[in-house]
Amino acid sequence: MADTGSEPRQRRFRLSGWIAVPLVVVVFLGLYWLELLSAQRTLVETTTQKSQLRAERTASAVALQVATMMRGLDFVLQNMANDYASRGIAGLEVSINNAQAAYPDGTFLQLAVADVNGNVLYSNMGFKGRLSVADRPYFRAHLGTSNARLFIDRPAMGRISHQWSLHFSRPVFRHGQFAGVVIAAVTPQYLADQFRQVAAGPHDVILLLRSDGAYLARSA
Repeated sequence: MADTGSEPRQRRFRLSGWIAVPLVVVVFLGLYWLELLSAQRTLVETTTQKSQLRAERTASAVALQVATMMRGLDFVLQNMANDYASRGIAGLEVSINNAQAAYPDGTFLQLAVADVNGNVLYSNMGFKGRLSVADRPYFRAHLGTSNARLFIDRPAMGRISHQWSLHFSRPVFRHGQFAGVVIAAVTPQYLADQFRQVAAGPHDVILLLRSDGAYLARSA
């Protein structure tokens, strides 16, 4: 006697087998994509952490570099102010010669002194004549104060050099009285060269800003 139910059962088995294969493939692909997504997420997190670490290290190096530069330039101006206060133009010239010997060529566009009224008395550029800087912020910042501090002005076109530069200044006091301002006009190229020495990569850009957000210099 023939088994009339065997053929449908075989068909059901074959049908179940064909259904199971796609399900296995779908599950496998799902697991595969989950693994890819997990690997990608791990890669992104690792890359982000490395970028943050590099940025922190670069920021620390730049902060140290800027602090060193500012101390060095302030030291130059302190010597200029002290030598001018004690020995006049002759003493100032000695300080200027020492500063130019200590720094790379092209660092300073100008080293100068202005009197109490803002009139330029001496410039290492050999300027002769009358010129006032009384309206410049790097002069006005020292009026009406007994605080001998470094002032860093925004980039400005020099009236003697006729080039863009950063002006650093310090007041001169003689016998406790304001006696003028010493000025160092620094080339932006000097600061850019210093920044490039600590940049982590060729595509990194370092900006130097004042505390009020004013742009001073950049590495590229």
